Amino acid sequence: MSTDRELLTEALQTALQMEKDGYSFYDRAAERTQSKQGKLVFRYVMQEELEHMRRITQEHEALVTTGQWQAPGEQIGSIGPGKAPSIFPKSEAEIEARVSTHADDLEALKLAIKIETDGINFYSETAGKTTDPLGKSFFKWLAGQEKEHRKIFEDYYDYLENPSYWFQLHNNPIIEG
Repeated sequence: MSTDRELLTEALQTALQMEKDGYSFYDRAAERTQSKQGKLVFRYVMQEELEHMRRITQEHEALVTTGQWQAPGEQIGSIGPGKAPSIFPKSEAEIEARVSTHADDLEALKLAIKIETDGINFYSETAGKTTDPLGKSFFKWLAGQEKEHRKIFEDYYDYLENPSYWFQLHNNPIIEG
């Protein structure tokens, strides 16, 4: 059991770092994006990442101190050490190389969509690896959250790329013939 607990603790630490890195990246992307709407989109997802960090931290503390999950049904499972992908740029130079200060919103959104997709894959894979039902549930929840973020970024990307088409899709106009 201690091995499972160590793996769960490692998974929580990995998840927390991924969320911190995401928050940091989105903060820098919000500063670089050109439009007011883009800034709002990135800032919104940043707030979501703060909530994820809070939840993961609570679960980590509960697991370490009591050996139990804090909130049944939305807990975290285990993965082996060193399995987490490095999905976020780690330095200002990497940020500059991938999304320059003059990058347009579409470029920043493409990268955000990729980051969220990588997060979905990581959390989904982790949920599939654990036999702990609470861990499985928590990682599925995190994957679902990342899917929502990706949808937000995809939706805004589609809007910027073709506003009239986006408007048609989202307003379901009735065409009489």
